[in-house]
Amino acid sequence: MKHLIRIGLRPWKQAFWSQWIASLGMGVLLFGGGYSYWIFTSIPPLMKNLGEQELVMAYLNPDVNDQSALQLIAKMRSQFGSSLEMGYVSASDFLKKMKANNSSLIQELSYFGEEMDELIPRYIYMNGVFTPSMKNFIQSLVEVESVDSTGDRYQSTIQTFLILERFSVAAVLILFLTIASILFHLMKTNANLLKDSISMVRLMGGSYFQSRIPGLVTGGLIGLFSGLTAGILWIYAGGAFYRLVRELSPAFQMLPGPPVEVSLILVGVAFFLGAFSSIILRESSNA
Repeated sequence: MKHLIRIGLRPWKQAFWSQWIASLGMGVLLFGGGYSYWIFTSIPPLMKNLGEQELVMAYLNPDVNDQSALQLIAKMRSQFGSSLEMGYVSASDFLKKMKANNSSLIQELSYFGEEMDELIPRYIYMNGVFTPSMKNFIQSLVEVESVDSTGDRYQSTIQTFLILERFSVAAVLILFLTIASILFHLMKTNANLLKDSISMVRLMGGSYFQSRIPGLVTGGLIGLFSGLTAGILWIYAGGAFYRLVRELSPAFQMLPGPPVEVSLILVGVAFFLGAFSSIILRESSNA
């Protein structure tokens, strides 16, 4: 067994830098492919959530006081259940927000005196998934003067996510084909280096499994080093790439952070690809 392992290490001894540089390159490509796939899998839930979520604001009649507004919220909760996020913005709450953002407008409103209370909007906001019947119920309430809805305000964001999703799919395919090409040519080179040694193993009565061990060692080491490179990049560079992606557009602020455990998956995938590529070495040695 030790002799077979030494045979598998021969390509690393004879062409160390070729093996090492190819492993590093495949690790970087695997990191890029894994990151693109993570973006691809993260986008559909966000698009679904944005497509369904809606913000509805029910503006109240001037004669509805704060106590009546709170009773109206309780009525809506009993009608809709806990599926919606609700809140009430009173006149004082609205003025506090305006003072923080636009003090000059507050001064202009003060010129109206007692009529200012009628000019300041008071509304109940609701955030969640709405059906047409729910909106009709809100509009039918006598306390509600008008209803405003965000409607399709996220359509541009969804279109941006669609473009990013398609780009991620293309990136995954291109990177995977590049990895497969590098691995194929590298294992072809290693097959030529091990061809005579594997033939000698078979001539000496080595079994089918024994003749595969050198290829598994060579390919497994390539996959292991590639996976470790991709895993280290995922842990230490993944956060930086995540912040970079979020800065590209406000729409990307909702992307969840990349899970650290993916680094272990990258190591496993790379090792499997490297070991599986030993089939190429085996078939080439048979030629």
